[in-house]
Amino acid sequence: MPAEIPGYYFDATSNRYFKIQPNHIAPVGANYSRQAVNAQKAIEETQRLEEASKLSEQAATVSRSRLLQNPLFSFDRRLGNVRARPSSIVSDYYAASLRGANALGEFPPWDVIPGSDLTGQVGYKFAIAPECGALLAPFAFTPSQRPHDTPGFMILALPRRGRPLRGHGSYLDSKYWPVCTREDSCGHLFDFDKSSVVYPARNVDCIVPAGPGFVLWTHRNPGSEQSYLTKAAFTANQDRYRTRPELPAVTYQIPRRILDLATSPSRTMAAIATSEGVSIIPDFCNGHDGDMFKTHIQGEQMVVGFKDERVIMSGTRSGKLMLCDTRSLDASSVTFRIQHSSAISGLAMLPDGNRVLVNGLSDMRIYDLRFAPSPSPLSRGAASTTTTTHPLSRKAKYRRHNYEHTKPTLTFNVPQLRRQNQYGLGFAYDPELNVVVRASTDFVSNHRVGVWSATSGQLLKGPLNEHKFAAPVTCAEIVRVRDGPKSILLATDGEIVEWCAQGRGFEHEQEVVSGCLGPDERSRSVGRPSIAPRAIAPQP
Repeated sequence: MPAEIPGYYFDATSNRYFKIQPNHIAPVGANYSRQAVNAQKAIEETQRLEEASKLSEQAATVSRSRLLQNPLFSFDRRLGNVRARPSSIVSDYYAASLRGANALGEFPPWDVIPGSDLTGQVGYKFAIAPECGALLAPFAFTPSQRPHDTPGFMILALPRRGRPLRGHGSYLDSKYWPVCTREDSCGHLFDFDKSSVVYPARNVDCIVPAGPGFVLWTHRNPGSEQSYLTKAAFTANQDRYRTRPELPAVTYQIPRRILDLATSPSRTMAAIATSEGVSIIPDFCNGHDGDMFKTHIQGEQMVVGFKDERVIMSGTRSGKLMLCDTRSLDASSVTFRIQHSSAISGLAMLPDGNRVLVNGLSDMRIYDLRFAPSPSPLSRGAASTTTTTHPLSRKAKYRRHNYEHTKPTLTFNVPQLRRQNQYGLGFAYDPELNVVVRASTDFVSNHRVGVWSATSGQLLKGPLNEHKFAAPVTCAEIVRVRDGPKSILLATDGEIVEWCAQGRGFEHEQEVVSGCLGPDERSRSVGRPSIAPRAIAPQP
C-alpha cells in the first residue's frame, strides 16, 4: 500500500506520485485535479465496499440442502427465498433485456433556409406527444461550411417512424397506438426528412406536451433571468393532410427564471415553478388562452408537479414538499406535507394516488400521504447538530434542515456513485413497469443512468446500469413508441438515445455504444445505424 502524501496522488498504473491541482487552475480533462482525484477515490472506495459486501453475503447465506425433496414454505421464507411478485419479475426482465441505439440516426443536411446547408444538435430537453408519438425538441443549427458561426435555434416536431395512427387524420387515445408492421419496429425511431418547424426558440429550459397538437415550453435570452412561456401548435407527419386552422402562438412574459414546468393529467392546466413561488394557468386547454394566477406557495420552488387534477405539489432545495389545492384562494390551501432528507429534484405520483415518489439529489424515497404526519420542527440545538453547512452561512444552519425528516415507506438503494449531485439531470417514473430511471454524474467521467424497481427499491441488473455515457444525461422519458415494450429515451451530448427491450432487430450491424465514442471516433462512425451495449464490457 503506497504512503499517503498530503497534496499528492499516487497513480498505480504509472507507479508514481502526481501533485493535486486546484480545480480552477487544472485544465479541462485533467486527471489530477482536486475534483478528478476525489471522484477516483470515491470509485475505488465503492468498489472495495461492494466486493467486501459480496464476499460477506456469500459467506453468510445459508443454502438449502439437497436432501429436502418437498418444499417447506416456512423454512423457505426463513432462508430469504420469498416468492417474487409478477410485477417484480417483469421489471427484472425488462431491465436485463434493454439494448441501446441512436433514435435520430445521422443528421442529414437540411435546407431549412433556401440556399443554406445546415446541420444541428438536439438540446438538453425533449418531450413526446402521447397522441402520435412525435418528438418535440429544440435544435441548434449551424452552417456546415461555417461551423464557428452563431447557431440558430428552433423547436422541431419529428414524426414517429412507421405507419400513421388508426383513423387517419384524427387524434385517438394513446391505448390504440402504435399500429405498425414488423418492418416499422426496427430502424431509427424518428425521421428528419418529415420534420416540421414549430417555433424559433433558444435556451429552452422545459418542454411538455400541452394537449393534442400543442406543445408548451419555456425559454430565455442568454444572460437574462427573464423567461418566456410559449404555447404553439405543431403538425406531425400523419396530420399534414388534416385541415386545421393555423393558431397563433401564445407567449407569457415572466420577470424571473422558470425552474420547472408541468401540466395536469388532462393537460388543461399548466403550473410553473420560479424563484418566487408557483403560478398556474387554469384554462390552458385547446382553444383557450387563460390568465396566469399566483398561488400561495411562496419562496424558491425547484420542482412542480400535479398530484391530481386540482392539487399541485412542489419541492425546494431544503427538501420541503408543499401541496396546494387550486380550487381555494385562501392561504390555508397550502400545506407543508413532507420533509425530505435532501434537495428535491423530481416528483412523481404512484397510481394509487396516495403515495408520492420524491427524488433527491442524493437519495430517493416513497412516502404514503395517508400515514405520514406533518413535519414537526426540531429544537435549535438538534437542528444545529444535524446540519452540515459552510461556516460562513450561519443563517442556512437553521433554515435548511430544521424539521424532522418524514418517515418513508420505501427507501431506494442509491450508492454514492449513483447520486445526481446537481439539478438538470434526467428522471422518469413509469407506473406500468413500476420502474424509475434516474441519471447521475460525478462531474468528471462517471455519467450513468440507473433503473430501479419501485417495488423493492433495488437497482436492477442490466446493460443500461453498466453503461457509461460521454456526457451527463439531461432528460429521460419512458414511453411506448413501438409495437412492443416501452422505450427509454435519453438526451445526452447533443443526441437522443433509445433503449428498448430485446433491441430493435439490427444488433448485428452495431459495434459500439454512441455514448462511449470520442469526438474523433464519432465522426468516423457517421452512417452506422446505432449502438449495441452488449459489445462493451461492464465498467465500474
